[in-house]
Amino acid sequence: MKRLCTIVVAGCLLAACSHRPPADAGKPAPPSPAQVRAEAEQAWQFGDHASALARWQRLLELAPDDVAAWHGIGEAYLALGEASAALAAFDAVLARQPADAAAQEGQALALLGLDRHAEARAALAALATGGEAWRVQNALGLLADLDGRYDAAQLHYRQALTLQPENAVVRNNLGYSCLMARDYVQAERHFRDGLAQAPGSARLHANLVLALAWQGEYARALTVALEQQPREIALNNIGYVALLRRDYDAAIRHFEAALEASPRWYVRAAANLERARQERDAARRSETADGASLGSRGLSPG
Repeated sequence: MKRLCTIVVAGCLLAACSHRPPADAGKPAPPSPAQVRAEAEQAWQFGDHASALARWQRLLELAPDDVAAWHGIGEAYLALGEASAALAAFDAVLARQPADAAAQEGQALALLGLDRHAEARAALAALATGGEAWRVQNALGLLADLDGRYDAAQLHYRQALTLQPENAVVRNNLGYSCLMARDYVQAERHFRDGLAQAPGSARLHANLVLALAWQGEYARALTVALEQQPREIALNNIGYVALLRRDYDAAIRHFEAALEASPRWYVRAAANLERARQERDAARRSETADGASLGSRGLSPG
């Protein structure tokens, strides 16, 4: 009987050992390419470009020839400002699918980001004849602005806005083009429209301050600037626009106020104040000399 019990116990132990789970049974199964793709797309939709990039790169490890992964990597790098890496990704797409229009567009935008303007211009011009992507029109506008062709730039931005009416980036670019063309009233309008679409945009906010200051609307500019900027920085920036406008007295007032408002010595405002005083004094000496020259010829300086 004792021997029989021993055999039974041994048999039970053997059975238990034979049904032991595998060593990795507790580990989660690796994600499938479809799961990783879904995670990357979700991160992109939420504006988490760094996470999207990581997931696209993971997908590429699972499927090295996945064109969508290369696309996603290129777009993510563009969004993160890494134009060189974006160009490499779009080149990888085009090596596999030479006629891929989206990759051609991304390639052109990456070239623009790398300041390879001639190549970007040629690529964008070819794309503009074959499609109506808003990014192409926006990029063509940027190139036209760089050439000083502000009317042409604004046409491109408006075309982009017909395709993406709520795009605050394009609205900002249109406003800045107007600013460079010295159409400050229109610039203000476009920056305000952009802020209605993207109230938290620091770039649109700063550009609106510039547009107001360039109109000589210093008090309005200061009111807007103080919504997001420390007082001393706002005063210094507005003073600098006044200096560029050769409104020396206003510039000096703003620089002096910036120094008073700053909790510590404001080196930039002090330097700007000195420059404004020097330019004001030089302008006065020039006016005096011109008046004397007119008087010596028997002409009234007034």
